[in-house]
Amino acid sequence: MVGILGRRRSAIGIAFDGGGFRAAQLTRSSGAWSLAVAARLPRQGSGAVPDHDELVQIRRMLQRNGMVGRRVVLAVPTDRLHTAVLELPPRSSGAPLEQIATNELARMHGFAPESAETICWHLPPSSRTKDMTQVMALACRHDAADALLDAFESAGLCVEALDSRLTALARAAEPALSRSGMATILDVSWDVVTLLLIHQDTIVYQRDIAEGGLGQLVQSVSERFALDKDAVDFVLYDIGLGSGSDPEVTASLEPAKALIRRHVEEVLEGLTSPLSYAMHQYPGARMEALLLTGQGASVPGLADALHSRLEVDVRTAVPADLLSCSPSLSKLSRDPSLILPIGLAEFTEW
Repeated sequence: MVGILGRRRSAIGIAFDGGGFRAAQLTRSSGAWSLAVAARLPRQGSGAVPDHDELVQIRRMLQRNGMVGRRVVLAVPTDRLHTAVLELPPRSSGAPLEQIATNELARMHGFAPESAETICWHLPPSSRTKDMTQVMALACRHDAADALLDAFESAGLCVEALDSRLTALARAAEPALSRSGMATILDVSWDVVTLLLIHQDTIVYQRDIAEGGLGQLVQSVSERFALDKDAVDFVLYDIGLGSGSDPEVTASLEPAKALIRRHVEEVLEGLTSPLSYAMHQYPGARMEALLLTGQGASVPGLADALHSRLEVDVRTAVPADLLSCSPSLSKLSRDPSLILPIGLAEFTEW
């Protein structure tokens, strides 16, 4: 930790995808985190892993935005993280469950067990799995991790940890999650839509919908209506699924709104099976609310569409609802895309 007037600075949580970089750094005082600095920065490149020149530029921009130090925590990109819920022998059998989980996940995804870093945790008992143990297993191959580490460290950034998006999201959102029933997080990012189900303070299910990512929608709107970036941003973030402030403008954009509605409907269709699975596994756990995060959570009307379809309370999570924020962050403190980097910055406490 770096001391700042009696406060401790966290590492910098950095999340990146095709939509850009998002970074957050926290201070800790009297046992509580506060959001000290945050930034949203554009991508200069297009590669899955940013190159050296892009990361040098990002490091300088972080410093100009007030970030302190070079310690960072990163989220493993979605396409480089292997996940599965596995059914294993009961604990009472004495079987080496973690080793079995490691081998099974490697077999499912076609890599040697020793070529990846794997973590797993036991899921809460279910009436459907009395004679077995269920675990959630995650793995990142060493070659994928090394490529990420080498890129950031060559640019002068010290990677303190690689974390998963799902654990970072759950960590940051924890103050807003229901302690009863099934807590649900829907993260709408540029590359992917991620559904997380949390029961008894444990992530019990995760589902990625790659075709639901905001980037796919941006591309569709841009190509269909020949709009530049500023125009697409206006359609998505000023109109979205809402009515807008100017009825004539909103009416003229109805074809674009129809395309957005179709995209949202496809995402909702992709949620049906995962939610049914969770209710089947934990029939006594009622889904009481859904927490909406990510860049796409800023699309007007999205929360209402989810509420109408899923018939649950839908709330958009923003930093100001989860922790205290510096007064200088009046706009960024309402940005739901910063939930992920905040969870990464909190990693050092876990």
